[in-house]
Amino acid sequence: MQIGQQIKTQRELKHWSQQDLANRLNISHQSISKWEQGTALPSFSNVVLLSDLFGLSIDEFVRQDTHMMNKLAHPTDRPFSLVLLLSFGCAVITSLISLSIGIDESTFIDSTQSFILIGVIVLLFLVYSQQRQNKSHHTWLMVGIATITLALLLVPQVDSFFLGFYSGLLHPLHTV
Repeated sequence: MQIGQQIKTQRELKHWSQQDLANRLNISHQSISKWEQGTALPSFSNVVLLSDLFGLSIDEFVRQDTHMMNKLAHPTDRPFSLVLLLSFGCAVITSLISLSIGIDESTFIDSTQSFILIGVIVLLFLVYSQQRQNKSHHTWLMVGIATITLALLLVPQVDSFFLGFYSGLLHPLHTV
């Protein structure tokens, strides 16, 4: 039995509506609906809560759902990889643009420090609110803010690399 069907069956055995179950988990009833329809899977923390609410062991609750078992065995790191790749790409592009229009490294650092600070504060707030509410609707917003913040932090290093490379092209070392 797929976990969505298991959730629906157990919920109906308790005579709970989707909203009743959602209230017990502190999530939206839309999440329950998505789980039951099989369009989304609950997080591991929600699986633990659901198994407790339904009086089942985690093993009894998820064993028959191979998709869920694979997700638990191999959690995704896609947002983290995405942030790293996008940040590096943005840093390279921003660095090339800033160098081509004549913005030096110290000017760039001075002008972006407040944006970096704001980005970190917003990111911390979103992570805190997500953990507090046990919701993941902020995920793409967090990925975007993390990407921009990390890119702004990487630009000075990328600038230094390009300037060093360019300086090496202009003044090659001559060894005797």
